[in-house]
Amino acid sequence: MVKLSRSPRAMWALFIVFFGICAASLMYFHSKSRSLLGSNFTALAIDVVQSQYDARTINQQQSYLENDSEKYDALVLTEALYRQNYRIPLIINKLKRSAIEKSRYEPMVLALTQIKGQLGDTINQVTAHANNTLSNEALLQALYPIELEIAWSYSEIHSAVQRVSSLEKRLTKGLTLLVWGLFISIMLVIAVLVYVLTRSFKQQVLLAAQNQLDELTGLYNRRYLMKEAGSALIESDSSIGLAIIDLDMFKVVNDKYGHPVGDRVLKHVAEILSSTMQDGIVARLGGEEFCLFFTSLCSEKQIEKCEEIRSIIERAVIEVDDLKLKVTISIGFCYRKPNERVVFSQLYNQADRALYLAKQNGRNQVSWHGCDGELEKSPVTDTA
Repeated sequence: MVKLSRSPRAMWALFIVFFGICAASLMYFHSKSRSLLGSNFTALAIDVVQSQYDARTINQQQSYLENDSEKYDALVLTEALYRQNYRIPLIINKLKRSAIEKSRYEPMVLALTQIKGQLGDTINQVTAHANNTLSNEALLQALYPIELEIAWSYSEIHSAVQRVSSLEKRLTKGLTLLVWGLFISIMLVIAVLVYVLTRSFKQQVLLAAQNQLDELTGLYNRRYLMKEAGSALIESDSSIGLAIIDLDMFKVVNDKYGHPVGDRVLKHVAEILSSTMQDGIVARLGGEEFCLFFTSLCSEKQIEKCEEIRSIIERAVIEVDDLKLKVTISIGFCYRKPNERVVFSQLYNQADRALYLAKQNGRNQVSWHGCDGELEKSPVTDTA
C-alpha cells in the first residue's frame, strides 16, 4: 500500500517538473519569435526597396548629367531627393524598433543621418543648376557622395533585413515543431500518468476488497461485518438481527475426507447463504462459522429466514467429486428491538450464547435471544 500511494505522487512530481521545463521553453521561444514577428519587417523592406529605387533614379540622373544628355530632368532628381529626405527618418526609426542588432545597422544609420543633413543643400544646388547659376561639375561633386552613401546604406540594410527574415522563418518553423513535440510529449506523459494512476487505483480497490472479503468463499470477512454492523446499529432505529451459523460436526468431514473436501463444502454452504439472503450481510467468521446480519426485516421474519436457511442446507446434497455429502447447521440468533440501543459486541455475545444453546440441545436447530439476554424461544428440530 505504501508503494502504491507513493507512485502517483512521484508521477505527479515528474509531470510538474516536465511541465515547468516545457513552459519555460515555450516562453523563451515565444519571446524570441515575438520580437522578430513584431518588428514589421515587411514595412521596413518596402521602404528600403522604394528608397533603393530613388537611389537608382539619382544615379541615373547623375549619369545623364555627366554625359550632358537631354534625358536629364532636374524635377525628377529633385523629387527623388525630397523622397529621401522624408524616408530616411522613417527607415531609421523602424531599424531601431526592429530585432536587428544595433551593431549591424548603426553604420548605416550614421551614414543616412549625414546624408539627411546634406539633402537640403543638395536640393538647393539642383535648383541653382536648373537656373544656370551652378555648373555641372559642382552639382556632380555634390551628388557623388550622396548617391554612393545611399546605395551602400540601403544595400546593407536590405541584406540585414533578409538575414533576419530568414532567421524569423527558421525560428517560426522550429517553434512550430517544438510546440507539436512538447504537445505530443505532454500527452504521452499524461497518458502514462493516467495509466499508472488507474492501475494503482485498481490495485488499491483490489487490496481493499481483499481486506474485506474471505479468500476461500468470497463472502465478507469478520472485519467488514464488524465495521458495517457497528455503523448500522448507530445509524438505524429499525429491528436488527444477527445470526451465527456453525456447521455441525464439521471436524469429522475434514478428518475423514481431508481439508480440500472440507473447503468445497464450505464454499457450497456459502453459495446457499448468499443466494438465500437477499438483504443484509453474509460473512464468514472463520473456520466453519458464518454470520448473517439482518437490517430490513422484523425479528419474526428474520427468525423465519434463519429456519429457512437451516432447512435448505439440511436437505442439500453436496457433491464433491464422487462423494455425496450432507451437512447440518446450528444457528444462534439475537435481535435488537426498534430504537433499542446496543453495541455490536452485545449482539454478538447473545447470538453466540444462543448458538451454544442450539448445540447443547442437539444441533441442527435455531435458537435465539433478545438483547436483554432472556431466552425467548429455543425450538429443536430433529436431525433428519
